[in-house]
Amino acid sequence: TIKRRLEAGKLQSVMEGNYILSHKTFGYDIVRESKKSRYLVENPEQAKYVRMIFDWWTEEEKPTDWIAKQLTLMGVTPMKKGKEWSRMTVRDMLTNVIYIGKISWNNMKTAKKFDPATGTTKKVRVKSAPEDVIIVDGKHKGIISEEQFEKAQAVACLCFVKCISGML
Repeated sequence: TIKRRLEAGKLQSVMEGNYILSHKTFGYDIVRESKKSRYLVENPEQAKYVRMIFDWWTEEEKPTDWIAKQLTLMGVTPMKKGKEWSRMTVRDMLTNVIYIGKISWNNMKTAKKFDPATGTTKKVRVKSAPEDVIIVDGKHKGIISEEQFEKAQAVACLCFVKCISGML
């Protein structure tokens, strides 16, 4: 019962546009206005790199590994531990709705998976089905426009199709 109530409280807070994750997102700082209001504010130093990443991807059609190498060469510190950017970090940024002023919830879920090698059941994190993901307007402003975000998604789909057709 307690777990259900806690989950319901988290969902309610997300529906109000609060940012409830414990970690910061590159390009933003976390502001806690009150116990019930927690939102993101643009970090100007990091936001310029977010815009640069989206411009490289949508306008110049640079691949994610190239973008990651450029950021590392420029000396931009990634949010995760480590000194170098990875293409997966860049890819995750390009698909994150946070950058257009929205909050997503329930992207991942915990599932039980039986491991036949050990004979035990383990809990694993898996992606939720798209219809289960909740996306709402956040209290923060987006760093990029919705048009540029949609263009980034279209470029990603095009890259995926090119990759698949190259394999056949």
